[in-house]
Amino acid sequence: MFKKNLPALVALFGAIFIINLTAIAQETESAPNSAITEASLPAGALRILPASVPSEIDQGLKKIVAAGDGKIVQGDSEVLA
Repeated sequence: MFKKNLPALVALFGAIFIINLTAIAQETESAPNSAITEASLPAGALRILPASVPSEIDQGLKKIVAAGDGKIVQGDSEVLA
């Protein structure tokens, strides 16, 4: 199962990396902590606001959930850079 979903995960993390490079151009806010897990984040971390999250990220997440054949459920999400 993991090997089957590996390309999708690599694509998602690649997209997150690209977002990191372009986060300054997006609508962001400072993110000292994760809004979901409350984990401390490194200095300079940014949260990309929901209206500015690229559709590729949402589509990639939906593909990963769909590939889980009901074994994976999407909960809350946030995009951090």
